[in-house]
Amino acid sequence: QSQIRLCNMSRSRISMLIGSVQQQTEQSQNKTFTAWMNYHLLKSNIRVEDLSVDLQDGVVLAYFLETLTNEEVKRIRKNPKLRIQMIENCNTDLQFMKARGVQFFNVSGEDIVDGNLKLILSLVWALARTFQIVTPKKKEEEHIEVDLEFEASPTMISNSDWEIRDMLIKFLCEVTGKKVTNLKEDLVDGEILATMVENMIKLSGRAEECVPQLVNETDELMRVCLTLDAADQHLRIPALIEAEDLVSGQVDEKSIMLFLSLFKNLYDNKRQLESLSVCIDEELANIDAAKNAFDYGSGFASVDLNSDVIGVDHEFLKLNIEEEKVEIPEPQEKVRTNIEIQREEDEDAKMLELLVSEQREMAERQRLLEEEEERKRLEEELRKRLEWEREEEERLELERIERERQELALKLAEAEREALLMDELNQDKEAMEREERRRMEEERLAMEEELRRLEEEAAAEERERQRELEETLRLEESLRREQEEAERIREEERLRLEEEERLRREMEEIELMEKERLEEERRLREEEEMEEIELMEKERLEEERRLREEEE
Repeated sequence: QSQIRLCNMSRSRISMLIGSVQQQTEQSQNKTFTAWMNYHLLKSNIRVEDLSVDLQDGVVLAYFLETLTNEEVKRIRKNPKLRIQMIENCNTDLQFMKARGVQFFNVSGEDIVDGNLKLILSLVWALARTFQIVTPKKKEEEHIEVDLEFEASPTMISNSDWEIRDMLIKFLCEVTGKKVTNLKEDLVDGEILATMVENMIKLSGRAEECVPQLVNETDELMRVCLTLDAADQHLRIPALIEAEDLVSGQVDEKSIMLFLSLFKNLYDNKRQLESLSVCIDEELANIDAAKNAFDYGSGFASVDLNSDVIGVDHEFLKLNIEEEKVEIPEPQEKVRTNIEIQREEDEDAKMLELLVSEQREMAERQRLLEEEEERKRLEEELRKRLEWEREEEERLELERIERERQELALKLAEAEREALLMDELNQDKEAMEREERRRMEEERLAMEEELRRLEEEAAAEERERQRELEETLRLEESLRREQEEAERIREEERLRLEEEERLRREMEEIELMEKERLEEERRLREEEEMEEIELMEKERLEEERRLREEEE
């Protein structure tokens, strides 16, 4: 029974430990996924503070989906009041996600409205895996068998997550030139992260003196803080994770993968831009070459024509050779020696070579004649085109001159009408000037009065601004004290966790000692029982011996 109680206590402690690890993982993912959503919702002036609360009505999730996909989520109630309306909004968002290929399981609108953080985190991770993290197999169609009874958990990693992990490890090895095997353990000291940020800042075209020296920092926490600030300042990549959590090892692997995917996408975009610029330079070079070749278009035309003519001549030559072969008289039938047969074959070969050379000369002369005719034709077409362009330019020039003459006549008539109007206007000008002077005097007096009023308001605003500045300083002081208090609380929490760890070790030692004590007691008890049994056996033997003696 004592062993059973010890086993039950061990199981309870293990379950508590697993629960604390899952809670820590959910907290880490909650902070990272919230920061990622706020990074995309920055242009929408929407901020998410708590995923389990802010996504309940389905409106914020719809805005986030529209930001990711650049598409409108239709049939969304902007101001839902009832629970059923919120569930409808969330179900509409889920249907929109399924239509865009987002894979998620066992998540319904009721879960989002009820604030089930575990399922919400798995849903946000599915969105990040679909729209943020680009894998080599993203464009391929994947068929994955899924157990419908499986419950989604933010602590478990699917096959595609392992592929993402391997891809990011290869990316870190490629960018940093260092060996990386574990995303969570190798990034704790911040050296790999600092090397990656430095190299990516160099790749972005920064001067050598403008690249911050992050790896040289000795303190791990300060190195990670400076690295996150440099990534935000130079690469425009927000700090989705906190430096303290990364150094202390409290950041889970999915949060790290989501954060590193921002660097991976930036690096891939940079490489694509470089390859695109190379392609553009090649295309521009091709265009320049084509433009230069266009200036010699007649030459290209003659080459094409020559190639056609040569092809025709070769066919013609083959036909003539065959005809010549047919016209060659056959020798009389007689007994011929090998020497005579060889002589006749040599003569036939010479005749064929002569015919071939004659046909080639004829084809060359024909090609030259056709080239000359084509050149003359092109020159004639060019001359005609130049004459037509010159005549067209003269016609357009005459039309322009005629339009200018008509416009000048209209301007002269308009000037005459304006002169008549000026004469009429000059008569009313003096009366208008008198009225204008009177109005300007009234406006001057009103402006002086307005200026005095504005000066009084400016003084009041200056006093108000001074008061707000004092209030701001007071709030900053209060915030600083709150931060110090939070730091003290974190330190106390760390000490408490260390104390709990020490107590846990002591309890394990006590349990081990208790187990040893029980084992020793059992052994002693067995030895005493054996001694008692031996004593009883001796007494029995003694009693039997005594009885035998009495009987004798």
